[in-house]
Order: sequence, then C-alpha cells, then structure tokens
Amino acid sequence: MWRFHGPDAAVIRSAVIDALAEDSTLDVVSIGLIEAQVDQATDWPKTDAELGQRLNLSAIVRGRIARAGKGRRITLTVIDAGPGTVQGKISLRARSVLALHGKVRTEGRKHLGPLIRSTTPSRAPPDKDRDEDKDKDKDKETNADPESPPARSPPNTTAAPLIAQASQNRVPSPSLAPSRDKRSSPAPRGRCDMIDFEAGGGVMLRRFDYRDEQRGALRGYALNGAPASHIEGTFYPIVEKVCRSGVAIGLGGAYDLMAPQTSHVADRPLETSAFALQAELVVRVSLGSWTLKPSAGFYARRFVVKEDVIPSVDYRAVGGAFDTTLRVDIFFVELGIGARRIVAAGELKSADWFPDAAGMGYAARARLGVAVTTWLDFGIGAQAEYVSLRLNTTDSGTYPNGVAASVYDAYFLGLAGLRAHLPGH
Repeated sequence: MWRFHGPDAAVIRSAVIDALAEDSTLDVVSIGLIEAQVDQATDWPKTDAELGQRLNLSAIVRGRIARAGKGRRITLTVIDAGPGTVQGKISLRARSVLALHGKVRTEGRKHLGPLIRSTTPSRAPPDKDRDEDKDKDKDKETNADPESPPARSPPNTTAAPLIAQASQNRVPSPSLAPSRDKRSSPAPRGRCDMIDFEAGGGVMLRRFDYRDEQRGALRGYALNGAPASHIEGTFYPIVEKVCRSGVAIGLGGAYDLMAPQTSHVADRPLETSAFALQAELVVRVSLGSWTLKPSAGFYARRFVVKEDVIPSVDYRAVGGAFDTTLRVDIFFVELGIGARRIVAAGELKSADWFPDAAGMGYAARARLGVAVTTWLDFGIGAQAEYVSLRLNTTDSGTYPNGVAASVYDAYFLGLAGLRAHLPGH
C-alpha cells in the first residue's frame, strides 16, 4: 500500500489493507511506514520498478479518493512492480465514506486479488560491490601464506537493505485500521469502538392497572404522553487488546428522565415524576455486518404520583438482555429483548398495599437508523417495559386499599437521538 490521496484517505486505505489481508495468498505491507524511516534523498528508490526490486514486491497499490456528486469515488491502481507498469485499475463509488469502506472490503477484494496475483515478483538486483569484494577475498586467500590466518574483510557498515526494514515494520499502522501481516494477526471483525454514547428524547406513556379485583376501590392509572430524555453509553476499557478477535467486554449504563407532570385522578391535580436507570456488564461480539450484545446487570425504575392515590413504584431488578444490530450500507436496524426478576417494588410492596407481591419484568427495544458519518449515527426507535406482579394476598391480611389477584405496569418510550462512536485504534 503506497500513497493514498484524497479526503478520508486513511480510512479507505485501511479498508483496502483489511480486504487484502483476508486473502491468505497475499502478503501485505504498508510502504508508508518504511518511507517514513528512510532518507528520501539517498536511500529511497526513484521509480516503481526500483522500489519493487529493493523490497522484492509483486505489486504496488495506489489509491485516489475524490468527491463524486453527493458521494465518494475511489480509484485503485495496481502497478506491476517488476517493469513498473500499470497492471490495471478499478473504480468504486458509494454515497458515503462508510458505504465506500464496506464496498472496498467486499468488491475491492474480489477485483484486486486477481490483478495482484497476475503480476510477477520482483527480485533484488545483484550487489556488484559485494561480488567484487568476494572476488578480492578469494584472490587474497589464494596468494596468502598457508600458515597465516585468512584475512577478513571489514564489516559492511552501510544501511540495512530496505527489504529487512519491510519485515521489521510490519506493525500496526497509526491509521484507523492498521496494516498487518495476515499470518501474524487476523483482520478485525466489524466495528471496534472503545466508547458508544447516545443522547436523545421522545415521549413516554404508562399503563398501570389491576387484574381480578375482589374488593375495595383500587384505581388504575394512564399516562398518555409526557416528554422524556434518554442518555446511554458503553465503555470497553480493553478494546485494543481483544477487538481483533471480534469480542470486547464493557460497562454500560442508561438513564431516562420524564419531565415533571401533573396527573389528574378524580379531578385532583397530583404532582408526578419518573425516571429509570440501568447498569450492565456488556459483551460485544462483532461478526462483520452483525453485532451481538448479551448483557447482565441491575435495573431500576421509579414512578411517583403524590398523595398515595396510586401506589408509588420503585422497582429494583436484576436480569439480562440480548441485543443485535445489522448494518447494511449506511443503514442499520437494532432489536433487543430482556428479562428481569423484581426484587423490590417500593410502596406497592408496603404493608398498606401488597407486601407479598412478586413477579418479573420484561423489556423490548427496536431502532432504525442511518450513519451520518463514520463515527455518528442518527436513529429513531422505541423501548417498552412490562412488569407483572402476583399480589399473593391472604385471608388474614387487612389490605386497606383493596384486594386483587395481580397487577401489571407497562411503559413505552418512543425516541429519536444521536449515537457517537469513539474508535479504540
């Protein structure tokens, strides 16, 4: 890989390197790393043919990225490193840098491989000075005194051959996706972000009611829509060490806050507030276009209506979730499900209401979006949570507010927001 030019050249260059590194028949090296450590005026070859001979290359790939209308176009040129002539060119076009990145990984590999394999490996030219030294040594040995030890030629103190530098410099590139030797390190699978952070807002709804009421004046509750904000983030602290295997472990959290509301129950205005939070251990498995995220952690939700007309709930739960994301071109879709065991429910489980209540909570989420840039997504979606509690009433209980068999509590949040990705390398 040598001298990619144009906007986002580093991103596309890394995609070409990744694509070729997945071909086990090719050995890929970034010439830019060698070029940066060699004296351009004295040691660097002047032509492609000389470069091929010095590094024993089969082919040199150059790239040029340019804007094409509202999209981007890349032209990849394959140079036969033997004669230094153009072996062929391919041109790819897409609507965005991210889409072009994916196209290079798929179509670029399909067309570049045959072009490169059709070239002939260059061979380093003979070192004339070295051969002359060998001939002189032989003459000296022939004319020397048999009893005297053979004379040794002084060590060669010139710079090491560039081919040795090529071997030594096959290390991760400082670009977004490093160049590497296929045999020593596999290509990354899918995204390898260190931090995901999302912020957005939307509308929250709630339905709370009882099943099989037996006595008393138990009241249900409905929230038909209230503004709410949402933030969410995940941090993968050791992403650079593990993401090449496609797996990363991180810590995630989320927080939803409903704007203060005034509820009306029996024509009485009641102050109402609500929030939800979660903290999770997340495992991210990247499989190309697919990303899988199993997780487990702690979940809490609080919903308070003043004056005890409706029991305030303060759920505490432990459980897990499973999310999956599919990216196609610049678009993506996310789906997720979860289950939680309710270990506390606040006032709903107090002595005045239902102290023996127990049950489960279930969650689901869906999201559709588009990549605005390589590091920023915009999406719209929805989250739903459903809590079902058996009230487990007994004949000996007092239950001053009434008796029922069970209660359900459902929440829905429709939202839109932006999600930023901070790469780990």
